[in-house]
Amino acid sequence: MKDIDSIVDSFEHKHLGKKHSKVGDATEKLSDRVMDAFSRMKSKFVIGTAIVAASAALIGGYLWVEYALGRQDYPIRNVVFKAQEEVKISGGSEDKGSDEIDKEVEIEFREGGVAGDVESKIGTYHLLTKRSISADLERYDVHDSQYQRIASASKRPERVQSGGSLRAKLVFNEELAEVTKPGESKSDKHYSNYQFIPERGWKEREVTVMDENGDRVLKKMLTEHRTPILGFFYGLNFREGTTLEEFLPSDHAKEFFETVKALDSDKVMSKGGRERLVEKAIDIAEALPKITIYRSYEDGIIDWFPQESTIYLGRKANWFQRFANSWGFGDRTMRFRVENHWDLWPGNIPGLENFEIGAGDDSIKPFAKANNGGYSIHDKFGEVARIEIKDFFFHYGQDLVHFYYLDLNGDGKIDKETEMIGKVLYGISHDQHIDLDELVGEGRQKQFLTFSADYVFMSPTSDKERGTELMDLCGYIETFLADAINRGFGKHSSLGYINRVRSDYMFFKDPEIENMSRPLTEESTLVAKHDIVELLKSAGRPQAIEIAEHYGVNDLVEGYEPSSDLHVKFPIKPYAILLLGGGAVAGLTYLRRRNRSEENDARRD
Repeated sequence: MKDIDSIVDSFEHKHLGKKHSKVGDATEKLSDRVMDAFSRMKSKFVIGTAIVAASAALIGGYLWVEYALGRQDYPIRNVVFKAQEEVKISGGSEDKGSDEIDKEVEIEFREGGVAGDVESKIGTYHLLTKRSISADLERYDVHDSQYQRIASASKRPERVQSGGSLRAKLVFNEELAEVTKPGESKSDKHYSNYQFIPERGWKEREVTVMDENGDRVLKKMLTEHRTPILGFFYGLNFREGTTLEEFLPSDHAKEFFETVKALDSDKVMSKGGRERLVEKAIDIAEALPKITIYRSYEDGIIDWFPQESTIYLGRKANWFQRFANSWGFGDRTMRFRVENHWDLWPGNIPGLENFEIGAGDDSIKPFAKANNGGYSIHDKFGEVARIEIKDFFFHYGQDLVHFYYLDLNGDGKIDKETEMIGKVLYGISHDQHIDLDELVGEGRQKQFLTFSADYVFMSPTSDKERGTELMDLCGYIETFLADAINRGFGKHSSLGYINRVRSDYMFFKDPEIENMSRPLTEESTLVAKHDIVELLKSAGRPQAIEIAEHYGVNDLVEGYEPSSDLHVKFPIKPYAILLLGGGAVAGLTYLRRRNRSEENDARRD
């Protein structure tokens, strides 16, 4: 059997093995060819895919960058009015820089609204205002759509110093404002502002006088307070607060007019005589009986950052009262708190403001935005009103949109969906960064510059009449924020510019002499009590009745019923800060004691 098996194995190995070997070789060669072809196809597919992916990434990246850097226009809807401001600056000097410039500001207004079934975004020409400032004269003029002057004001300073004094120069500004009917060159409707500004001192004062039935009547006294030390030397760059008061009838008022008349006459020309008259006018105005419209107290000392403040309506408060009120004690009825909200992204980073990505209009400046996110007004019932300032990283350049909210349903809360009463789009043409100290600062030659800014005032409703009413309410919020408005000329926000434009328009709508205080003062001195009462009424506040009685304007609250949904809220913030501070101190004390204990144990060992 073994021999037969050996013979069979030998036969299979000799004949069938070769056949198997040939088939295997052929199969292996075919397999190698298939694998080579697949490998080549795979390599081409990978390379092709990589090329397609890279191309798509490049194209997609380019399109995204183009989209991200592309300048777009913020949508404007329900336009109440638009304004274009053109600013012309000439002068400056290598020695004095931006302190020695002449400036002219023209603002052209176009009314929005609806024409037929189509909303007008461009608007029709409405009015023109002009402000000019030179070394010794400031002018303000208002022209209607026929370019007829309907109002004007002019202010001229008189500086006086009789000798060496810590106060240095004393500046006496006299401003005359009048409303003129079309076709008339003179008017019997006018009022005067007298400003008393020390070069170094604690206060700047302004007295407003109106003509009523041929008699001159003292109306308001505005006092702007400076902070200790820095404010004393550097003026209102370092503000401490604002006081607005109304003069009560007094037989001694004529002494003020006699003093100002003597100051304007040619009978007193010496430096010492004029300085004594200015000081006498200040003393008389301070001594005359007055009621307080409001007194605000700013928190900050250094003017680098947006400030918060506390406002008392109808009264002043000493430090102890303000401290007790902040902790929830004492009478907080007429205490209102203005809080500032920061928005650090995108924000402003010093030193990187000029960093730019892209070119021309299609570019972004990611570090030249606004740090100020807005302000909110609070009373003991909650939030009364709010202004939110929104900037943009992409698409809208340096545009800023200001959203205005008011507690319309009187529940002490702001509902952004239902209680927005207006918004304002503000932007500098071509997204320019304007810094006068850089353009006409010390060491630079005299310049002649022109730039423009655009303002679009929008309403949440297409109803033009209601939109105008809501726009006025936005103006009343700005009247309440006197300190923020004074600081709102580019450094902390743009609210000062917006308020100036809105005030021009509000005066034009109602060209009464009292309303002219809107464009001439940031505090709207002659109509401030009206604005405050109307704002509190619109927010359903019970304080409206009490403060209207104090102001002597009971007719504004006749038939008014406060909201029944308001409840007094106890302040939590100071206690939260105290708790966190106490916890931090306790934690640090514990860690310090533990470390000492461990060190003592180590020494014993």
